[in-house]
Parts: sequence; C-alpha cells; structure tokens
Amino acid sequence: MLKIAISASMCLLLSGQIHAEEKIKKAKEKPTKEQMIQKKMTMLDKDGDGKISINEYLEKVTLEFNRKDVDGNGLLDATEFASKPKRVKEKKPKKDQTL
Repeated sequence: MLKIAISASMCLLLSGQIHAEEKIKKAKEKPTKEQMIQKKMTMLDKDGDGKISINEYLEKVTLEFNRKDVDGNGLLDATEFASKPKRVKEKKPKKDQTL
C-alpha cells in the first residue's frame, strides 16, 4: 500500500514538473510586449528613421479601412465596421527583377 502511495505521489510530482516546463517553454516562445511594439514600429516606419509619421500611420489606417470596405463604396456600414479585415500579405518584389 505504501508503494502505491509513493508511486502516485511521484506521478503527481512528475506531471506537475512537466506542466511547469511546458509553461516555461511557452513563455519563452511568446514575444514580449517590447518585441511586439518594435515589430509594429518596424512595419509602420517605411522610411526607417525610427519614428512613425502621420503619413506612415494614415497609410496603415487607410489600408485597414479599405480591407473592411467590402463593397468598395468608401463607407463602412455596421457589418463592415464590426468585421475583422482580411489579412493580405504584401507582395515583395523579387530580387532578380529589374525595372
């Protein structure tokens, strides 16, 4: 009976340790708030000066508006406004293409 109790205790300890290790692994993989902010800054900062101008910001807002404006009339109705905009990956020019 004592062996069963010890075995059960060991299983609980090991499962707790595994759970803790999984949490640590997930925490390491999750970007920090600072990393997320830096990523967003980099995406918006088109000229690379480390700052976001009103034009750079408005470009992003206009893009998001246009993604929501499904019927393309330049106005958002309640359904369009409440919807999540479709994510469209920006096409990057191929390195070997010349103008």
